[in-house]
Amino acid sequence: MKQQLALLAAAIVVGLIIAEGSSRVVGVDLGYGRLLPVDDPRAPESFRSAIREVEGVPLWQDRNPRALPEDVVRAAAARDAFIVLGLGDSVMYGMALTKEQTYLEQMRVALSGSIARPIEVLNLAVSGYNTAQEDAVHR
Repeated sequence: MKQQLALLAAAIVVGLIIAEGSSRVVGVDLGYGRLLPVDDPRAPESFRSAIREVEGVPLWQDRNPRALPEDVVRAAAARDAFIVLGLGDSVMYGMALTKEQTYLEQMRVALSGSIARPIEVLNLAVSGYNTAQEDAVHR
């Protein structure tokens, strides 16, 4: 039984190596795990208009941001507030949800009655962001 499992595992690994090598020879590039340059024609149109760049990482602004500039100013001015900063993609943003339906906003409401400090939530998530962009926003 152990020999059969080892043979199966080896066959899977060899198959994956052959598939990877074949895709490289043929020139298949799905772009997974890398950031397309803003001027790359394969990048979605909304990604081609970077609002700024942080250490070579282009950032774009969602057309319907969850955290407005005045929200950031208000949170920064609230010195005693507990501030939650949300960095992420469409899941954290709350795609197809109202601001009140997002889990960050629901968390804010739930916490506001249980602690004495005021709570500020800044949802800086943007649909389509990857970890490199989230890290750049954090910096």
